[in-house]
Amino acid sequence: MKHRREQRIPKVLRVKVRGVDRNGNSFVQKVHTIDISRCGARLDSLGCLRGAGETIQVQRGWKKAGFRVVWTGQIGLPEQGQVGICCLEPSNYIWGVTIPSAKPETYTTPQTEAAKAEVGIRQVSLPGTLAGGEQRQKVAVERSPSRRRSVRVPLQIPITVRWVAGDGTLQEHQTMTMTINEHGCLVPLKAPVIEGMTLEVTNRSSNEARKGKAIWCGGTSPQGDNQVAIELERAGSEFWGRQYAERARFPDLQDTWVG
Repeated sequence: MKHRREQRIPKVLRVKVRGVDRNGNSFVQKVHTIDISRCGARLDSLGCLRGAGETIQVQRGWKKAGFRVVWTGQIGLPEQGQVGICCLEPSNYIWGVTIPSAKPETYTTPQTEAAKAEVGIRQVSLPGTLAGGEQRQKVAVERSPSRRRSVRVPLQIPITVRWVAGDGTLQEHQTMTMTINEHGCLVPLKAPVIEGMTLEVTNRSSNEARKGKAIWCGGTSPQGDNQVAIELERAGSEFWGRQYAERARFPDLQDTWVG
């Protein structure tokens, strides 16, 4: 369960968006809002962006402000093409619509529910006393912290990543892993990738290929690389070879993880 800082209201407003698309080209596009709040909004029909972290300019009428993209709809789901944005100029309110007094709004996300499923539960017995003085045991539920599913190792392994872009073209990029575990890896990619996108990863040392998906996309580095976390459909240390097996023999126990 999460809490929004402000209440959102459903409102369709025509706006003009300026920014840079996933191919590095400037664009100006007319779209509409789905809902708005004092500090942000959800826009529809804006699937040309790279992903979260991008900055855009939104204009309504003669008012305009800078916004940061904080969420993008997953491909293949009803939210595809939608983006959540947060205003970078809080004092510059452009919607021109009266919004009710701000009050926190509770909501859940698929990520929230997945996190709950990963959390282990154990029972702790606590002493208690009944009305007649009899002793009883109260059972309290204590949640343990999330743990990564396998050992993460900082290791550079040459891989090739392939995927189908939004325009239907096949993209293929060679890169080196930054960190790996049995379930996936973190890699820098010069081409933009959207969270939820299906990928194919080939270990160039062994020429073995496995399917996976992008589960997290970070910001763009000064070198133009995008950090992408990839989860493999079929886990196994053998995909990464002996180097990973040797490094994983002596894991940092604080880094066992849900990867």
